[in-house]
Amino acid sequence: MPTANLAVAARATLGEGPIWDIRQRVLLWVDINEQRLHCFDPAANVDDTFDIGRRVGTVVPRARG
Repeated sequence: MPTANLAVAARATLGEGPIWDIRQRVLLWVDINEQRLHCFDPAANVDDTFDIGRRVGTVVPRARG
């Protein structure tokens, strides 16, 4: 039986909108209640966060970066 492992101990209060950015090879997602954008790099095992200053439901990479 497959097992799941915790990748990011972000403790999000309302994590939503995960999307894989194929160019940067990172997982982008938002914590709506905390008004943060997360950018998780699994190769480096780093989750950078950015305060947005407002509630955001999802994130989408732009074609031009």
